Amino acid sequence: MNDAFAEWTEGLDTRQSMISVFSHIRDIPYSLKIPLAHPETSPELLLAAGKGSCGPKHYLLAEMFRKLNLHVVYATIAFLWNYQDLQYPPELRKLARRFPIAYHLACRVQVGYRWIQVNATWDRPMVKAGFPVNDHWDGYSEMRCCETAEL
Repeated sequence: MNDAFAEWTEGLDTRQSMISVFSHIRDIPYSLKIPLAHPETSPELLLAAGKGSCGPKHYLLAEMFRKLNLHVVYATIAFLWNYQDLQYPPELRKLARRFPIAYHLACRVQVGYRWIQVNATWDRPMVKAGFPVNDHWDGYSEMRCCETAEL
């Protein structure tokens, strides 16, 4: 993790480093096949696998933001896969109706005197499938949640 942090932040100020770290983590391909694991082990597992879900991505994001001396907390958001504004294939839509409540993990980071949500879940290619990808972050603004129809 230290090597990735050094590579992603070399020569950048704090704001530029935040944007770079966010962009690199966001662009790690999303996958549910990598187990959530633990906040202390997930960052290395995510980097080794080169893919992961919201939990590992945000554990890594929080760790790297803390290396930038930022205050970070986790945000857990309940949602239903069936309520997502996505164009599911018919069979997947049927399955989504049967899924129980799930929980999304994101981060909140203190920027100045405000706490903002930072959400690196969906990688950029997922926009083609209708996923709400957070792109072009300025390092200051609140991001949208990657899930819709929060409970």
